[in-house]
Amino acid sequence: MHKSCLESAPAGPHPILRRPLAWALVFLAVACGAPPPTPVSVPEDFASDATLMDLLQRLEAEAAASPGSAAAHMKLGLALAANEADALAAPSFENARQLDPTDPEIPYQLAALAGRQGRFEEQASLLREVLAMDDSFHFARYDLGCVLLDLGEFDEADAAFETMVLREASVGLAKLGRGLVALERGEGEAALAFLEDAGERLPGEPYVQFQNGSANTKLGRKGDAAAARGAVEVFRGRPELVSPGSREAKGFLVSRASRLSGANKLINDSNPHRAIPVLKKLHAEDPNDFESATSRAAAYIAAQRPEEALAVVETCVAADPDHELPHIQRAAALLGPAAKLASDARRDHLERARQRAANATTLAPDSARAYVELARTLAALRRDEEAGGAYRSAIERGDKSELLYREMMAPAERYGGALSAVSILREGIDRGADRLELRFQLCGALLRAGRGDESRREQREMVRLAPGHSLTQRADQILTRGGY
Repeated sequence: MHKSCLESAPAGPHPILRRPLAWALVFLAVACGAPPPTPVSVPEDFASDATLMDLLQRLEAEAAASPGSAAAHMKLGLALAANEADALAAPSFENARQLDPTDPEIPYQLAALAGRQGRFEEQASLLREVLAMDDSFHFARYDLGCVLLDLGEFDEADAAFETMVLREASVGLAKLGRGLVALERGEGEAALAFLEDAGERLPGEPYVQFQNGSANTKLGRKGDAAAARGAVEVFRGRPELVSPGSREAKGFLVSRASRLSGANKLINDSNPHRAIPVLKKLHAEDPNDFESATSRAAAYIAAQRPEEALAVVETCVAADPDHELPHIQRAAALLGPAAKLASDARRDHLERARQRAANATTLAPDSARAYVELARTLAALRRDEEAGGAYRSAIERGDKSELLYREMMAPAERYGGALSAVSILREGIDRGADRLELRFQLCGALLRAGRGDESRREQREMVRLAPGHSLTQRADQILTRGGY
C-alpha cells in the first residue's frame, strides 16, 4: 500500500545465535517425537483465479511434503496473507513459529495481520515480542511507533522513532515519525523541523510534503502550507518500511482478484488516487467487468472526480440496469458537486441525486447502503425528518457504523434540537460503534443542550478509554473554553 524502503536491518549477530534456549526446546521436541504441525488446507473454491489457486496448492503441497520446515509454512502464510486470506494465513504463521521460535519475521507477520484487522493493541504486543527477540529488527520498531502514535501513546511512540534515529535505521522514516508525534502534541516548530529533515532524506515523498503543510498550518503560515500541499501530485498514505518477508509476500500478488481487492482496500484506506491506475489497467484487460467498473466509479467519487465517476456509472447502469450499486453511486457522484452550485441549481442537482438513491432502495430494499445514500441526499435538501427515517432504515438493515451515527446527528439536531443528537449518539455508543469519536461528538451535543456536567463526565470517560488520544485532548480544551 505504501512506498518501499530498500534499507536493510543493521548488521549484527544472527538472532539464532542469541537464542540457544529456544533452539534447545525445538531440538528437545523433535527428539521426543513431537509430530510436526499439519499444513493449512486451502479450500478448493478459495479463489476463482486459476493462477492463484495453482500457486497456493503448490505451496500447500510443499508444506505437506516438508511439514517440519518452518520456511515452507511461512511461505504458504505469506502467499495467503498477500491475497487477503488472513484466517488461513494466521495458523500457517503459527505453524512456522512452532518450528522456528527464533525468527522475528514470523511474529512480525502475525502483527501485520492483527493490524489489518483493527486489533491494534494485539499488534503492538506482537511487535514488542519481535523486538524482545531481535532488538535490531527495525521494521518492527517503526511499525510499533506508528501503532502507538495511532493509539495516542505519544511518549512511547516518540521513543521508538528516536531509537531508530540513534541506531541510524531508516532515519528518514524515523524523523517522519517524530514529526507526526510532534504534530499530535501541537508542537508546530518541532514538527516542522523533523518533517523538513525527513523531506531531505525522502525526497519527493508525498506524505511528508502533505504533513509539512499540516505543520505550517499549525504555525499560521498559510502560504507555506499551500505551497507544501500544492507540491503533492498524488497523495499516498503513511509510507511503509517493508521487511524481507513482506517484500516476498508482494511477489505472490498474481491474480486479477488480488489486484481488485488491493484497489478496493486503497479506496477504503482513503487512497483512491493510488487505486485508480490499478483499476484502469483492470478495465483495459477486461472492459466488460462490472465489478472492477463499480470499483473504479467508487475511486473517482472518493477522489472527488464526479464527472469521471458519472461516465463510468452510466456504463454500469447500461450493463445492468437492475443492479442497485450504480444507482447508489450515481447519487453519491451527484451529491458532491451540488455544494458548489447556486441555490436553485443546487436544489435541482440534489433532487436528481435523491431520485437516484430512491431508485436504489426500490431495486434493493434490503440494502443499508442505498438508504444511507438516500439519507445523505435528504439531509442535504434539509428534509431532516425524512433523512432521519432513511438513516433509521439503514440501521435496521445492519449499518451501525460510527460514520452513520455522526452523519445522523446533524439532521436530528436541526429537526429535534441538541437532545435529539444526544439520543442518537448514545444509541451509537450502546450499539458498539467507535466509542471515542462518538463520545467526542456527545460531549459537544451535551454542551449545546446545556448539560455541562454530563459533558465533562463523558470527557472523563474518554480519558479512561484513551488518555493520550488527540480527540481526548481536544475535548478537554474545548470544555475548558466552554463551548464546541
